[in-house]
Amino acid sequence: MRNVITWVLALTICAVFVLPTVAAVDGEAAPGTEATGDGRTLLDLNSVSYEDLLGIKGIGPALAERILNYRARKGSFTSVDELLEVRGIGEKTFSRFKDHFTLAPPPSPVAKSSRPSQ
Repeated sequence: MRNVITWVLALTICAVFVLPTVAAVDGEAAPGTEATGDGRTLLDLNSVSYEDLLGIKGIGPALAERILNYRARKGSFTSVDELLEVRGIGEKTFSRFKDHFTLAPPPSPVAKSSRPSQ
């Protein structure tokens, strides 16, 4: 009887604490990413990290660095097609990984306080 109670308690703890956590992690995209309906994750070109770039087939360390350097010089990408301006990315290379990227909408302007400054 003691073993049954222990097992029931263990399963209850898993159901209450562990399962909701796993569901939340699986159901949400990381910051700077967007989940697609087919299981792919789209990466925001204006916030993608070096490590995320390396996770895309066809992008190695040198190309990832050039993409980030281009973004640093330009300020931000205005179109995914702008990747074609990065040295080492031609039409063929671009067509292999363009579907991995998106551009997040710009943040909405923050409303200024109506309170007068003191």
